[in-house]
Amino acid sequence: DEVFEAVGQRLYINVEIKSEAQETNGVEQVVANAIARYAMQQRVIVSSFNPLTLYHFRQIMPEVPLGFLHAPGAVVDTRAIMDQLNLAYEADHPHESVIDAAYMAWAREQGYWVNTWTVNDPERAAALHRIGVDAIITDKPDIILQTVRMD
Repeated sequence: DEVFEAVGQRLYINVEIKSEAQETNGVEQVVANAIARYAMQQRVIVSSFNPLTLYHFRQIMPEVPLGFLHAPGAVVDTRAIMDQLNLAYEADHPHESVIDAAYMAWAREQGYWVNTWTVNDPERAAALHRIGVDAIITDKPDIILQTVRMD
């Protein structure tokens, strides 16, 4: 609520739902209620590492884009689960270490936005920007934004 009130009408917001549950615990509905309360459906993307969370959220609020977070070497093959659920998503959120020009070509062919995490190195951020990454998630937005603007 505080973020939506403070910057909701000025920024596009990534709402990450952190959940390891296989069954819904209601968090998806709570997030959907907040999005609706602030009329943020056109200004958010809801992301998660958990395909089941994304699946439950899509059932509640199908008009909101989803971002699929994933990392190399994960214990569970979450991409396979996304395929099993036949769950379409609009944005691919890979760890920055897997992104190169070939990855970007694949993502564009699939029609995905690519929003990567967590990039704190200015040189890496500039390289990712040059190959077309849509958004960079960082702990150092002031430094990364300055670098990308200069790139």
